[in-house]
Amino acid sequence: MVATNNLHLVTGVLTAQAPFDFAKTLAFLGDFTPTVGEQTLASDSVTKALTLHGRAIAFNVHNAGTLEEPRVAYTIYSEHSLSEEEQSTIIDRIRFFLSLDDDLQPFYAIGCVDPAFAPVIEHLYGLHQPKFLTPFEIACWAILVQRNPIAMAHHTKMAMVQRWGTAITLPQGAQRAFPEVEQLAAVSPTELAEIVRNPRKVEYLNSVIEFFSNADEQFLRRGSYDEVAKQIRAI
Repeated sequence: MVATNNLHLVTGVLTAQAPFDFAKTLAFLGDFTPTVGEQTLASDSVTKALTLHGRAIAFNVHNAGTLEEPRVAYTIYSEHSLSEEEQSTIIDRIRFFLSLDDDLQPFYAIGCVDPAFAPVIEHLYGLHQPKFLTPFEIACWAILVQRNPIAMAHHTKMAMVQRWGTAITLPQGAQRAFPEVEQLAAVSPTELAEIVRNPRKVEYLNSVIEFFSNADEQFLRRGSYDEVAKQIRAI
């Protein structure tokens, strides 16, 4: 870890399941309304922030490999020194965000023999679907956008980021991150209603906050599909 401009930097390289086309990742992110304003896109990289232990950590990732031998180089920026455990958590979050571990081959094997779908695979070959940074953020967005125009839902989400999220200033500008569940758990329903302005959505968000306050994210990612679905549907 090195320090520069009062920021601590960690660099490294990640591998991905081939094929992986980082250019298609950037193209998708450029059109993905729910995270506009929470990341900075360049022609060959994306810079984004996440919240860890109540503080903002930023990372930049850019392509460092080829379609069939994919590698992604990263730089992590923090205002404090990061432990090895924190570094591992951030790297895991980057892998999750970029879906680096998704194996596309079983899907391609099915889709390529479908005359209608094969051209879609050819056009999007190597796209690994980017995600929200956390399942908690995904769940919150699902509530905000339900029966609501995407632009309005995004406005509400950014208001939550501004009020309860975190921020870190890099040489290229400030990066803001969605709050962690612990931060929103400390927010009263009255305060949440001031931003969300919908009593039913406030009720739903509080149920999601309660669930994720005790949820095991690794189980949600890798546990039995039926059991995970049962828990999620019970919220």
